[in-house]
Amino acid sequence: MEGGIRVLHVDDDEQFGALTASFLDRFGTFDVWTHQRYEDAVDAIDEASFDCVVCDYDLGEYDGLDVLEAVRDDDPDVPFLLFTAKGSERVASDAIAAGATDYLQKGSGSSSEFELLANRIESAVSEARTRARLQESRQRVRRLHAVARELETCTTDEDVYRTTLDAAEDILDFEWVFVLAPVSDRFETRPRDHEGDYLPNDGFGLDEGVVAETFQTGESARIDDLQASSVAKPSNDAFRGGLSVPVGDKAVLQAVSDEPGAFDEYDREHAELLASHAAAALDRIENEQLYRTLVEQSHDGIYVYQGSSFAFVNDRVSELTGYDVAELHEMDLWELVHEDDRKYVQETARTADEGPIVREARVVRADGEVRHMALSTAKITYDGESAFMGAARDVTDRKRREAELERTNERLEQFANVVSHDLKNPLAVAEGSLRLARETGDAVHFENASDALDRMSTLITDVLALAREGSAVVDPDGVFLSAVASAAWSNVETGDATFTVADDARIHADERRLQRLCENLFRNSVEHSSPCSRTQSGNAVEDDGSENAVSVTVGALPDGDGFYVEDDGPGIPEDDHETVFESGVTTSDDGTGFGLAIVAEIADAHDWSVGATESVDGGARIELWNVESAQNATQ
Repeated sequence: MEGGIRVLHVDDDEQFGALTASFLDRFGTFDVWTHQRYEDAVDAIDEASFDCVVCDYDLGEYDGLDVLEAVRDDDPDVPFLLFTAKGSERVASDAIAAGATDYLQKGSGSSSEFELLANRIESAVSEARTRARLQESRQRVRRLHAVARELETCTTDEDVYRTTLDAAEDILDFEWVFVLAPVSDRFETRPRDHEGDYLPNDGFGLDEGVVAETFQTGESARIDDLQASSVAKPSNDAFRGGLSVPVGDKAVLQAVSDEPGAFDEYDREHAELLASHAAAALDRIENEQLYRTLVEQSHDGIYVYQGSSFAFVNDRVSELTGYDVAELHEMDLWELVHEDDRKYVQETARTADEGPIVREARVVRADGEVRHMALSTAKITYDGESAFMGAARDVTDRKRREAELERTNERLEQFANVVSHDLKNPLAVAEGSLRLARETGDAVHFENASDALDRMSTLITDVLALAREGSAVVDPDGVFLSAVASAAWSNVETGDATFTVADDARIHADERRLQRLCENLFRNSVEHSSPCSRTQSGNAVEDDGSENAVSVTVGALPDGDGFYVEDDGPGIPEDDHETVFESGVTTSDDGTGFGLAIVAEIADAHDWSVGATESVDGGARIELWNVESAQNATQ
């Protein structure tokens, strides 16, 4: 049997006690303490620990059950054998009922009698040791599971190793224990600041000793005698027993002792359990670090929300929204979504229960800027509770390119229409007139051909302008409306028309295209306000035109959201207010119908809105709004 057995033998017959000790020594490894008196036996129980108590029944004033009571008060689990010549069923029954382990009746004092006693003692002690080991094992396992919860809070590898070593010393009762992790071409102890009784020198190569074999095979090794092992290379001659356990694929947990066979299978199992908890913690930290790196360095905004509150946001979310992380955690996340898209985003988010979803929506930044975002959402568990993880990618530039492509396609279609339709008529007129001119020589046909060619030139100029002015404005400047409008007025043949700036404004715009817009509006006012078109009650006024010259006014809208250009001419029929900005629409015999269409294209390129209405004097008034103001500037 592994380990000697310490026996307390209580018998009032001193000679029989000596005989019992002699025979037990013959049949096993026993250390027998013999006492005759109850009082001496009780003192011995108080002072020392025994693996088994063997007691006679009749001890004079006391009996064996009195000794049993004292033993049980001290240790309820130590085996107690009643070994007595006073044999009866009542005595045996009382002894077993009182907690005796076994009952054995004395015989003639033969060798076989004591051999039986030795076997009974060994059997009882073996069972008791097994029970005690199982109980210790259960306690260890419970405590190791508690350590697992502690390891879940570790945030660095060094914290994991330190917690693991503390548990090995406190729970597994390993005296010399250390963790070895591969670094470059050697194994190094971890953590470096661990205050153990012994730390091995960093003298282990990646292919040397038990540590290398354990690390490479991923299998534990329990060695009873390190000095006799062909694999082990103990760094101290005092080391005899050894235990080596892999910590996943990250490190090796080792324990050594100066006693051979110091570690058993329970030690190995418990060390493996501890190592598995440590390996799980190391994997978690590695995954968290990788995840954190991916999330924090992601070009996408990554966030987790529960209800309408953010539980996590990376720095990119702050960059995309203009709010700092603390502000984001305090706000209702739905406030970030444009009010026109909010209901749609909320409704689609609920369908993430069925699987990840992707959609696009507008987000309003802290500074009020509206950006287009591609939003993906998936349901997850976060901190043990149901949550949603989302990713946001800014697609504003892509949306602009798509809108620009759509506008380009529309302009190409308009260009094709002009080429296929609008240019055909003047081209046919020019060709027919030249043919008649050749046949007749009449000068009027040459004039007709010249007029047709002029119209074709005007159409081509306007169509090219329409194509060029519609591209999106990417980097507008801060310009003064009065300065740009004045420059535009000087470029238009205005005759006796007058020009006034009612009030100025500084706006963000492409200066060249804004000037073109003003030129087209001024030209539209002048060309549609000839003297014969201006009436008081439907009758044309015939004079030199100076009295009825049109007056054009430019000014800022009252709410500061844009500007207007208006005149006191005949105005635009109310039914035409919605169509005048379409290509080819004109009320003039000489017009191409592209002047206001170009205005609409330039406005659209700036993301402005444009509309036609009636001026105070009954003329035409063109308003442009959603125009970004350039504040805090002086002319």
